[in-house]
Formats: sequence, C-alpha cells, structure tokens
Amino acid sequence: MSQNDRGNQGRSEEDADDVRLMQLVGRGDTRAFEQLIEKHQTLVAGTVARMLGSSSDVEDIAQQVFIRVWKSARRYVPRAKFTTWLLKITRNLVFNEMRRTKRRPHVPLQSEPGAEDPPLKDETNLAPDASLLESELQQAIEEAIQRLPETQRMALVLRRYQQLSYEQIAEVLDLSVPAVKSVLFARGLNSVPGSANISINPSNRVSLAVPRPQGLDLGRGVSRCDASTHARVHRSRGKMRSKPS
Repeated sequence: MSQNDRGNQGRSEEDADDVRLMQLVGRGDTRAFEQLIEKHQTLVAGTVARMLGSSSDVEDIAQQVFIRVWKSARRYVPRAKFTTWLLKITRNLVFNEMRRTKRRPHVPLQSEPGAEDPPLKDETNLAPDASLLESELQQAIEEAIQRLPETQRMALVLRRYQQLSYEQIAEVLDLSVPAVKSVLFARGLNSVPGSANISINPSNRVSLAVPRPQGLDLGRGVSRCDASTHARVHRSRGKMRSKPS
C-alpha cells in the first residue's frame, strides 16, 4: 500500500480527493490549486460573508484564505479533514479582521439572483401585513446574530449554514464538543440584548434566513501572492463566472 493510500484510509471519497489535490499543489500544480478554489470557494466566501457581512471584505478575506492555502501547501499534513483545516484558516483570518476593526457588522448580505436558503416555514399564504412583520423580524434576528461574540457566531454559522457536525465545529474552533453544544444551546442566542425571541434548538433550526453571498472575486488584490499564483487565481475566477447558473 502506498503512502498516499495509507494517509487516505478512513477518509470520504471527497476528502481523499481534496488531500490528493493539496499534495499536487504542494508540488506546484496550479491546475490542482484552481480545482480546490472551484470546489471550496462557496464554503469559504459563505462563512466569511456571514461573519463579516460586507461583500468587499468577503472578497478580500476569502482571497487571503486561498493565498494562504497555496503558501502552506508544501507543509500541509492531512491530519484532519481538509475542509476542517481550510475553515481553521478562514476562522483565523476572520477573527483577526474582526479584532482589527472591532466591528459589529451591520451591512446586510445581498443575495445572488435566484439563490435562496432552505425555507424555515411556509410563507406562501402570509397576508401583506404578516409578510412585512416577518421580514422585519428576520432582519432583527440577523442583526442580533451579527452582535454575537465571534466564537458563538461562528459556531452558529458553521452549524446552521455549513451543516458541520459538532465534532467538526469543535476542531475548527479548538473547543471540546460539550463546549460547542454549550455555546449553541445553553447560552444560545438569548445572550444577545434584545433577542429574547431568538433561539436555536438541537434539531438545527433557527428562525433566520440569510441569503447566500455574492460570487467571490478572486482576481482582486493578489499582491501578496506571486505572479504565477495571481494568474491562476484570476483564470479560475473567470471559469467560475462563466459557468451556467
């Protein structure tokens, strides 16, 4: 059995493919790098967007995540699931940005045309007044979630929107599984002032509907990356944008 086969034992087919691509990236394979971007740009951009709430920062921070992936590829050791490692990089950059600006995001996310989150309730028969109240409530809930402490907010984002298990969230946030559950359920969203009617329960439901973020522009501000990587990231962006919706 080869070293790669031993390293991929117990991994899902998708995760094993990610590890294989990272090993190629570590040897300078730019096409493998493009494939990783194409596979995971939605995960990264979506997480950043829901943490920061500003589309311009989403592009910048998400791009930095992939630049760091490129620069770390030669040293990459597949101990955890690849997406766990990727989200740890995302976490570090997002937290650094939040601490640097001491922000409490208030810019609402803009949805992609035709993109919707899974509905949490049937709103097809709402009267106009009820629909308006529902919209205002959802906006209030979104603003309350933006005021959550960084770790609690990210735990919620990873659980509700990225569908991560408690074990994966624990790895990303460097917490124990009981601590993750405590962050999500024991303290819950009711720790936020003015959010007494906001809750998340163990069935992973929360009365919140945040649109998916706009597409990631990976061609902006790659001055931190070498010229070759810049060209590959830019070309990958073009391919992603040319895909049929």
